[in-house]
Amino acid sequence: TPLGPRTSWPRALWQVVEIVLASGLPMAVRWGPDLVTIYNDAYIAILGDKHPEALGKPAREIWAEVYDELGPINESILNGERQGFFAADHLWKIRRRGALREDAHFTVSYSPIPDSKAPHGIGGVLVTCIETTLRVQNEQTLRTLNDRLEDEIAQRIRERDRIWQVSEDLLGVSTFDGRFLAVNPAWTALLGWSEDEIRNTHVDLLRHPDDADYSRAGRMRLSQGAPRVRQENRFLHKDGSWRRIAWTMTAEQGLIYVIGRDVTAEKAAADKLLESERQFRLLVEGLTDYAICMLDRDGYVTRWNPGAARITGYSADEIIGQHFSIFY
Repeated sequence: TPLGPRTSWPRALWQVVEIVLASGLPMAVRWGPDLVTIYNDAYIAILGDKHPEALGKPAREIWAEVYDELGPINESILNGERQGFFAADHLWKIRRRGALREDAHFTVSYSPIPDSKAPHGIGGVLVTCIETTLRVQNEQTLRTLNDRLEDEIAQRIRERDRIWQVSEDLLGVSTFDGRFLAVNPAWTALLGWSEDEIRNTHVDLLRHPDDADYSRAGRMRLSQGAPRVRQENRFLHKDGSWRRIAWTMTAEQGLIYVIGRDVTAEKAAADKLLESERQFRLLVEGLTDYAICMLDRDGYVTRWNPGAARITGYSADEIIGQHFSIFY
């Protein structure tokens, strides 16, 4: 090397070289005005293809691609202008695998090596360099993934909030003791009460008294671990009328999450149909001067009124279930 035989080295140089060679960390010595470099085995991975030619060469030749930054740092230490240099995950755009430059990150420490015979009392620079490229890249990837996840979560929250606002179904969160913590605007649209009024009113005052026991039993099933409960009950409108609501409820972390659908009109239509069928049945059964029968789509008798029994002489038990063709 330009440093000559080891027997001619300054005592400070060979002492620090012994330390470097014995270290398991990537370390090097840059000695003298030319920053002639001696390094240990652990430092070879940092050099890549530059090894073994780099051994004993000036730092300017080894790291020509970054010397515009590297040189002034080392020279200022050598000249006593700074006490040292430390940087975590420092980025160097180095060339160590062919002609391609790569982004590499290192945690580096440059320390002055005292030498009383050297200008400014400093003979060289002790380099400790640990590559952190893989960790930095992994952290950057993780940050990118976290950013994407945060964006996706924010999007889901916006979607949930839109659904909460525009849903015509009643959405709500309540405690097991019957207090609503949150309700969506559909409650006001359906029941007339403001959101604050609903949150400040116990469910027993909103629900029809006749439905209380049945509804409490549903909450009890949830508390006992049922994954979901469906039930139907009546809730008070602010005008004093009642709305029939079909609920689906589930529980998590001590709270009840509810979805309610207004079935008042459906229930009224079903009741009206049942009443109409009841009246028709009474009418048919009350007629004795007319034979009235009902057939299914395949022609089998499903209803046989007293008038048909009187006129034909066949009782309902004899005819119902028979095909109408028996009369042909």
